[in-house]
Amino acid sequence: MFSLENVNCRALHECILYYLRERDENLLTPNTSLTYIIITDFYQFYIFKSSEFKRLFESRQIKNLYKNFTEKKGLFEKNPKNEDFYSELKKILSSVGFLDSVRDSSKPSNSPHTKPSHMNLSQENPPQANIEGYYF
Repeated sequence: MFSLENVNCRALHECILYYLRERDENLLTPNTSLTYIIITDFYQFYIFKSSEFKRLFESRQIKNLYKNFTEKKGLFEKNPKNEDFYSELKKILSSVGFLDSVRDSSKPSNSPHTKPSHMNLSQENPPQANIEGYYF
């Protein structure tokens, strides 16, 4: 399950894969209107601006991995499965230190590092506006 302590998990890997699929330049009409990426378990919501998601996860290594995943003669030759992509992505994210900027919540919001907006919907924490006037 995704949390600030456990960032490199399947939920994030799925979001990255689906984000790359939506933004794929080889599509007839790539989806360029994505605004936010949301990871949730119904009680915890982590909201990323798509511009920050792009900055963090459209690196050369991840794009090459996606290209190899989608091409027939790439790294995943026979029947590529999403799990194969996720396991390779997990190696990339943990080896290069991509996730330090997401994990570090002590950075000020105007720094080049980012953190997702987070909201807990448990009964002890009633919803509040915490992202530019959006209520949850």
